[in-house]
Amino acid sequence: AVAAATIRPMIADAVGAMRLYQQVTTYQTFVQVPVQLNDQHTQGELYVMKRKGGRGKIDASDFTLFLSLDTENLGHLESLAHAKNKQVSLHFQVDNADIQNMLRETRQTLFEGLKKKGYSLVDMKVRIQEEQVTN
Repeated sequence: AVAAATIRPMIADAVGAMRLYQQVTTYQTFVQVPVQLNDQHTQGELYVMKRKGGRGKIDASDFTLFLSLDTENLGHLESLAHAKNKQVSLHFQVDNADIQNMLRETRQTLFEGLKKKGYSLVDMKVRIQEEQVTN
């Protein structure tokens, strides 16, 4: 029973992540731009995605953003934001537990900031990026 209680949340997280990533594969890249933050040595790319088959405009009520950054202080950070009908889901992948904890602590600030803009934060996940296994 203890093992099942430990594993169940991990399985639920994995199922949620798979559902989100499957949804993203139904999108096509719309914009890719380099990102520079405060004149720091930061490399990154921003992808704004829309559903395939659209007429070229992004639907402001249903869009996905993916931001990948390499920063001096946060290390490698990947952010996936999906908004539909003013409800926002945020998924982050970070290098270590310290950054994971810091982002989790910002949840209320993100919630309040989005609320001021008319959006609602309905889901936020922060995962540590798995190391690549080399054979």
